[in-house]
Amino acid sequence: MKRLITVCCAVLMSMAMMAQEGSMFVGGHLNYGMYSNRNEFGLGAKVQYEFIDQWRGEASANYYFEQNDITSWDFSANLHYIFPLDGGFRVYPLAGVCFDYVHANVQYLDIERQIRQYTRTTTRIGLNLGGGVEYPLNDEFKINADLKYQIIQGYSRPVISVGVSYAI
Repeated sequence: MKRLITVCCAVLMSMAMMAQEGSMFVGGHLNYGMYSNRNEFGLGAKVQYEFIDQWRGEASANYYFEQNDITSWDFSANLHYIFPLDGGFRVYPLAGVCFDYVHANVQYLDIERQIRQYTRTTTRIGLNLGGGVEYPLNDEFKINADLKYQIIQGYSRPVISVGVSYAI
């Protein structure tokens, strides 16, 4: 029993030390989402935490501007594995989950020539698969570009993002 408590304490202390060694970044990015029937531009914010060697977690929220009376949001949680390259560049594959929110608010004329309104909100959960590249400008700032494919039932799309992050 004492050994188990000692091992548990050692594991907890090492996890706490790893958490203190990690780097955290906050940033913003521009997005371009592509569909078969329309394309969307958007803005996003993200938080990244590099916790073990080359592993990094990322949480992001993205808003896509209204187009044809449709607006959308997506929230993602991704995991990156970072490969350092010569010249300071770093590339990474990414995988994660996404939560997508789409709202349509359309006005139309019915058969009797009266204005009607159609409103629908859809939420879906999906997967993110892709990769990216980043380059540190200095110890605090880095620029990055991502390409990910969001696999969502009936709503899958590739999304291109470019942005900047700041170390906190």
